[in-house]
Amino acid sequence: MNAYGPPIPAPYPAPTPPPAAFPQQIHILGIVGGALATVGSLLAWTRVEGHSLMAGDADGVRGTSGDGLWTLILGLVAVALFLAARFARKPVLNAVGVVPGLIAAGIAALNIANPDRLARARLEEEMSLTDAQWNQVASSFEFSATIGVFVVLLGALAIVVGGILAVTQLRKG
Repeated sequence: MNAYGPPIPAPYPAPTPPPAAFPQQIHILGIVGGALATVGSLLAWTRVEGHSLMAGDADGVRGTSGDGLWTLILGLVAVALFLAARFARKPVLNAVGVVPGLIAAGIAALNIANPDRLARARLEEEMSLTDAQWNQVASSFEFSATIGVFVVLLGALAIVVGGILAVTQLRKG
């Protein structure tokens, strides 16, 4: 009882916040990003236009002719890390997933900035070229980045966002 009247009831306990959606949403973002990076690695990255195209490349040069092999592996590693984080209940693995995402994003950005990289790598599989020879050959063609490298970049950015969200969740927890 207090001095001014009836006893004051104890306040209701503060509602507990719902459990964080950390394990579900973040691993999904990383898995989808890794899958996009993997699929994009298999698509055409560079369109080659000119008076003649390399044999068998009507749709362009596929990512797997060069750097796409790396992004394919990095995408699969990211998927494995985010799946392991989900099933092993080790959220730190989500945060580690940012590493393959950053590397894949760098590779994709490099190939978007230099779309002739894959065409040169493809041609150098068949014959060795000096820089002067490549410049002479390349002057007859126009190179442009196509859908595959952009899909890889989108997937890599999703992986990075998932990893960054995981880091912020780990700091809060």
